[in-house]
Amino acid sequence: MQHLIKIPVKQDGKYHQNFEWNSEQYKKLIAVFCSPDVQLALVFNDGREVFIRNFDFQKTKSVPPNSRVMFINKELENEVITGVLSIQNLESEDKAVYLILEK
Repeated sequence: MQHLIKIPVKQDGKYHQNFEWNSEQYKKLIAVFCSPDVQLALVFNDGREVFIRNFDFQKTKSVPPNSRVMFINKELENEVITGVLSIQNLESEDKAVYLILEK
């Protein structure tokens, strides 16, 4: 069964934000997608493995959300996933990165 985890962007007026998320009981990261106006960098293996750099949906606003998914299929073992979100438009609300995972 797949699970959707939302990592919200803080509305604190900063253009760049870091996040860390521990996979704990999840065994596989299936995919990731972001809200429009958000760029994503994603790092695994305690910061030694850059997986996504400057993943940007700015040009895909006309693409339906279900078509914006970047498939990853990365096996996890209690791994800390680290990311950097770059926000291009601070005025729009409810921005987030979403992780699709399997237990």
